[in-house]
Amino acid sequence: MQIIKQLELIEQVDQLIRLNATGAPNQFAYRLGISKTKLYRILRIMKDMNAPLKYDDGLSSFIYEQDVRFSFGFQVNVSENKSITESRKHNRKRKDLPMLVIKNAEKMAS
Repeated sequence: MQIIKQLELIEQVDQLIRLNATGAPNQFAYRLGISKTKLYRILRIMKDMNAPLKYDDGLSSFIYEQDVRFSFGFQVNVSENKSITESRKHNRKRKDLPMLVIKNAEKMAS
């Protein structure tokens, strides 16, 4: 899926920016295996998502001007763990639910 690949690329870009290890734009694009044009497109997307990006000539690296964190995906809230556990107990009592549903709920809770 195209969107997943873009998000994974943004995650790679984010990691290298955090390490102050991007290098000049040509080096950065090469490191990522993409064109310089695509790199600038990704950086524009990140800026559109409020990433405080800038290029630091002294470090020869892109940097964040503020402490930020990028993440994507779904995470189970800690406060919901109790209700998931209670739900599993209830589901085990019901014979009409397949075990697959229970196993998936257990994976999500861990």
